[in-house]
Amino acid sequence: ASDVYKRQVMVVMEGSPAEQAGLQKDDVLLRVGDIETNSIEALSAAVKQYAGKAVKVVYTRNRQWTEADVSLNQ
Repeated sequence: ASDVYKRQVMVVMEGSPAEQAGLQKDDVLLRVGDIETNSIEALSAAVKQYAGKAVKVVYTRNRQWTEADVSLNQ
């Protein structure tokens, strides 16, 4: 199994930072700020590190790399 599924967006909550950034179900998170999200632990650490801040998120959708600015909730 690939680590992709550990980083895949499964649901986007209405009104969430993910929705505001334009993330969609099945997008794959690659980087949050300067942290590569190659595991669920890395993703969790990145969210904690950038809580309450605006951060650039890099993800793929349909094999296309995309960037979005996200303001993470505290």
